[in-house]
Amino acid sequence: QQQQQSDHTHNPATNNFTTTTTGSSSTGSSAPDLDAAAAAMEAVHVVQVYDAIAGHFSSTRFAVWPKVRGFLESLLAHSVVADVGCGNGKYFGVRRDLAVLGSDRSEGLAGVAMQRLRGGTTAAATGQAPIASPAADVLICDGLRLPYRPRSCDAVSSIAVLHHIGSKGRRVGLLRQLAEVLVPGGRALVTVWATEQEDPDKTIKKWHKIRDGEGTGVPQQQQQQQGLDRVPQQQQASEDGSHQQGQQQQHQRELSGVQ
Repeated sequence: QQQQQSDHTHNPATNNFTTTTTGSSSTGSSAPDLDAAAAAMEAVHVVQVYDAIAGHFSSTRFAVWPKVRGFLESLLAHSVVADVGCGNGKYFGVRRDLAVLGSDRSEGLAGVAMQRLRGGTTAAATGQAPIASPAADVLICDGLRLPYRPRSCDAVSSIAVLHHIGSKGRRVGLLRQLAEVLVPGGRALVTVWATEQEDPDKTIKKWHKIRDGEGTGVPQQQQQQQGLDRVPQQQQASEDGSHQQGQQQQHQRELSGVQ
């Protein structure tokens, strides 16, 4: 059997990506099948969950992370910024002189952000402070299908979003979308939750790693045929950090094609 492999290359001068696919798969689930299954999983276990908990979740999301603040403060005045996966809009008001285009696939979270932007009693209904950002707006959309014109944004941010995407193909697709809307020389900030934690007992040790495609209805045998059987080997690793190192290396492999 020959598996299909794709190489993604990025031209920073034009923000264009080129995908080269080699080989073929005679049996098993194809990458598009895995992507479709991942999209269905995300709709149920990500979007619907955030819609259901939007109010409570928003009340726990108020601190501005220093690295994100530093990124926003480094931008030129009047820059256009796409905040993809904006949640409750907590980063909208960091700079009043930026035009922020917030978007989120969760109608519940985007609704909270809009209420906070409107201010007054509308914002008060969320139980959180209004957002003082005269040039910010928010819409409901899929980050993999952004409605913006190519090369229309000076900067993009996608904070704690990428790890919610259920397949490598879709994660690369999100990164491609972010790059596509950037002007040449534009800047992007993408963050994911880290496996390297100061206190693993309180964070990652209570979770178990899932393989790419798990929970999507794709049989395990087909996942193995797509090279998705690495995680069980990692789960057998000792507590010496080799498990975390393996996942970090996997992230690096995925991102290497879009740098």
